[in-house]
Amino acid sequence: MFWSNVFVWDGTAADLTTLLDRVYLPTIKLLREDRKRQATVALTTGFLEKLSGKQGKFLLSELRDLAVLQQIDFATLEVQDMPLPELENYLMQERQGIFGVLGDDVILRGHFAFAEKNPFELVPTLHKLGYRWVLLDPLNVLGPYVDLTDDTIYELGTAGTVYAYFPNRVANKILREGSVPTSRQFLEKFPTKMDRKCYTVTTLSEQDLLNAPEGLWNLLDDLYADLAIRSWRVSVLEELFQKRRRLEGEGEEVEQ
Repeated sequence: MFWSNVFVWDGTAADLTTLLDRVYLPTIKLLREDRKRQATVALTTGFLEKLSGKQGKFLLSELRDLAVLQQIDFATLEVQDMPLPELENYLMQERQGIFGVLGDDVILRGHFAFAEKNPFELVPTLHKLGYRWVLLDPLNVLGPYVDLTDDTIYELGTAGTVYAYFPNRVANKILREGSVPTSRQFLEKFPTKMDRKCYTVTTLSEQDLLNAPEGLWNLLDDLYADLAIRSWRVSVLEELFQKRRRLEGEGEEVEQ
């Protein structure tokens, strides 16, 4: 199984000292254990500004280093209820700000839009700005009765324009609750994913990590170390999986 985990950082869940100690530093340590460990970080320019002071500046260096090693890529974060005409300017400024701080060579191809209910209207703007994918809540977009295929990359409308990824709700719940202690027990929750080429996307926000039981970091370390689970940045998934399925409005799926 291939696994893409998205860390969602905007610096709002607690004061910077708490977040450094309990979220950011443990995440960096987790990824630094092995060059093969990969993840995606969704962030804002406001978050990067908070790190520009003496207390957090070293974290910017760590993010740059992991990006150069191609262990992480980046995504922008949505602003809820922003009118569509303002979105292009907002995303352009966010992208320029992120590149300005982290460097022009970092990979920023995605957008985290978990509150979005009609992502199809976003596609022209995302495509124009060079986005390759958007991360969505499957309940908001597809409803509760649509089964997603775990070896397929989903396209929003026009083929090959913007891909949609949907985090696995069950996997997210297991991580946030720390309800299993090992990667093997995690995999046993998904018997159809064992020994197959398929992928799972999960997300962990700052608040998730602050609220998580102590065993979560051990579980994450075990997941990253498990040879049966290969971690990848979200941006790499489109290269690993060739099967495509097109999504149309109102949750209708159209096979390519």
